[in-house]
Amino acid sequence: MNGEGQAGVKLDDKGRIVSDAGTTSESGKSGGGAYAEAEKTCNAQVPGIQQEFEKSDAQAVEASRKFVACARKNGMPAFPDPDPKDGAVRFKESPDMDAFNKISQLCTKTGQELSGFSVEEDK
Repeated sequence: MNGEGQAGVKLDDKGRIVSDAGTTSESGKSGGGAYAEAEKTCNAQVPGIQQEFEKSDAQAVEASRKFVACARKNGMPAFPDPDPKDGAVRFKESPDMDAFNKISQLCTKTGQELSGFSVEEDK
């Protein structure tokens, strides 16, 4: 991916494929045209790489499920379920960021990780 102009794509410390720009594969995560072209080229050059993306997605979903359980147990009972494709949590409205930050610190310390989150307020 790096050789195809996607310098932000790398392996994290757990061997998962991640992008520091928040863009990942078409296998359930958002991706732009240049990213999709690079992914197509790399998939042809490295058969099986798509399985690594899927493995990474499954790990992110499981980690996010544990994070959500921790958040609910520790004071945020309405914490949304993670997306079953990529593990990201999508809030309907902006959460109390002080409470969110406290929960995030607590749950991260105990080994739970959140794949990502966004706020999708109605307009």
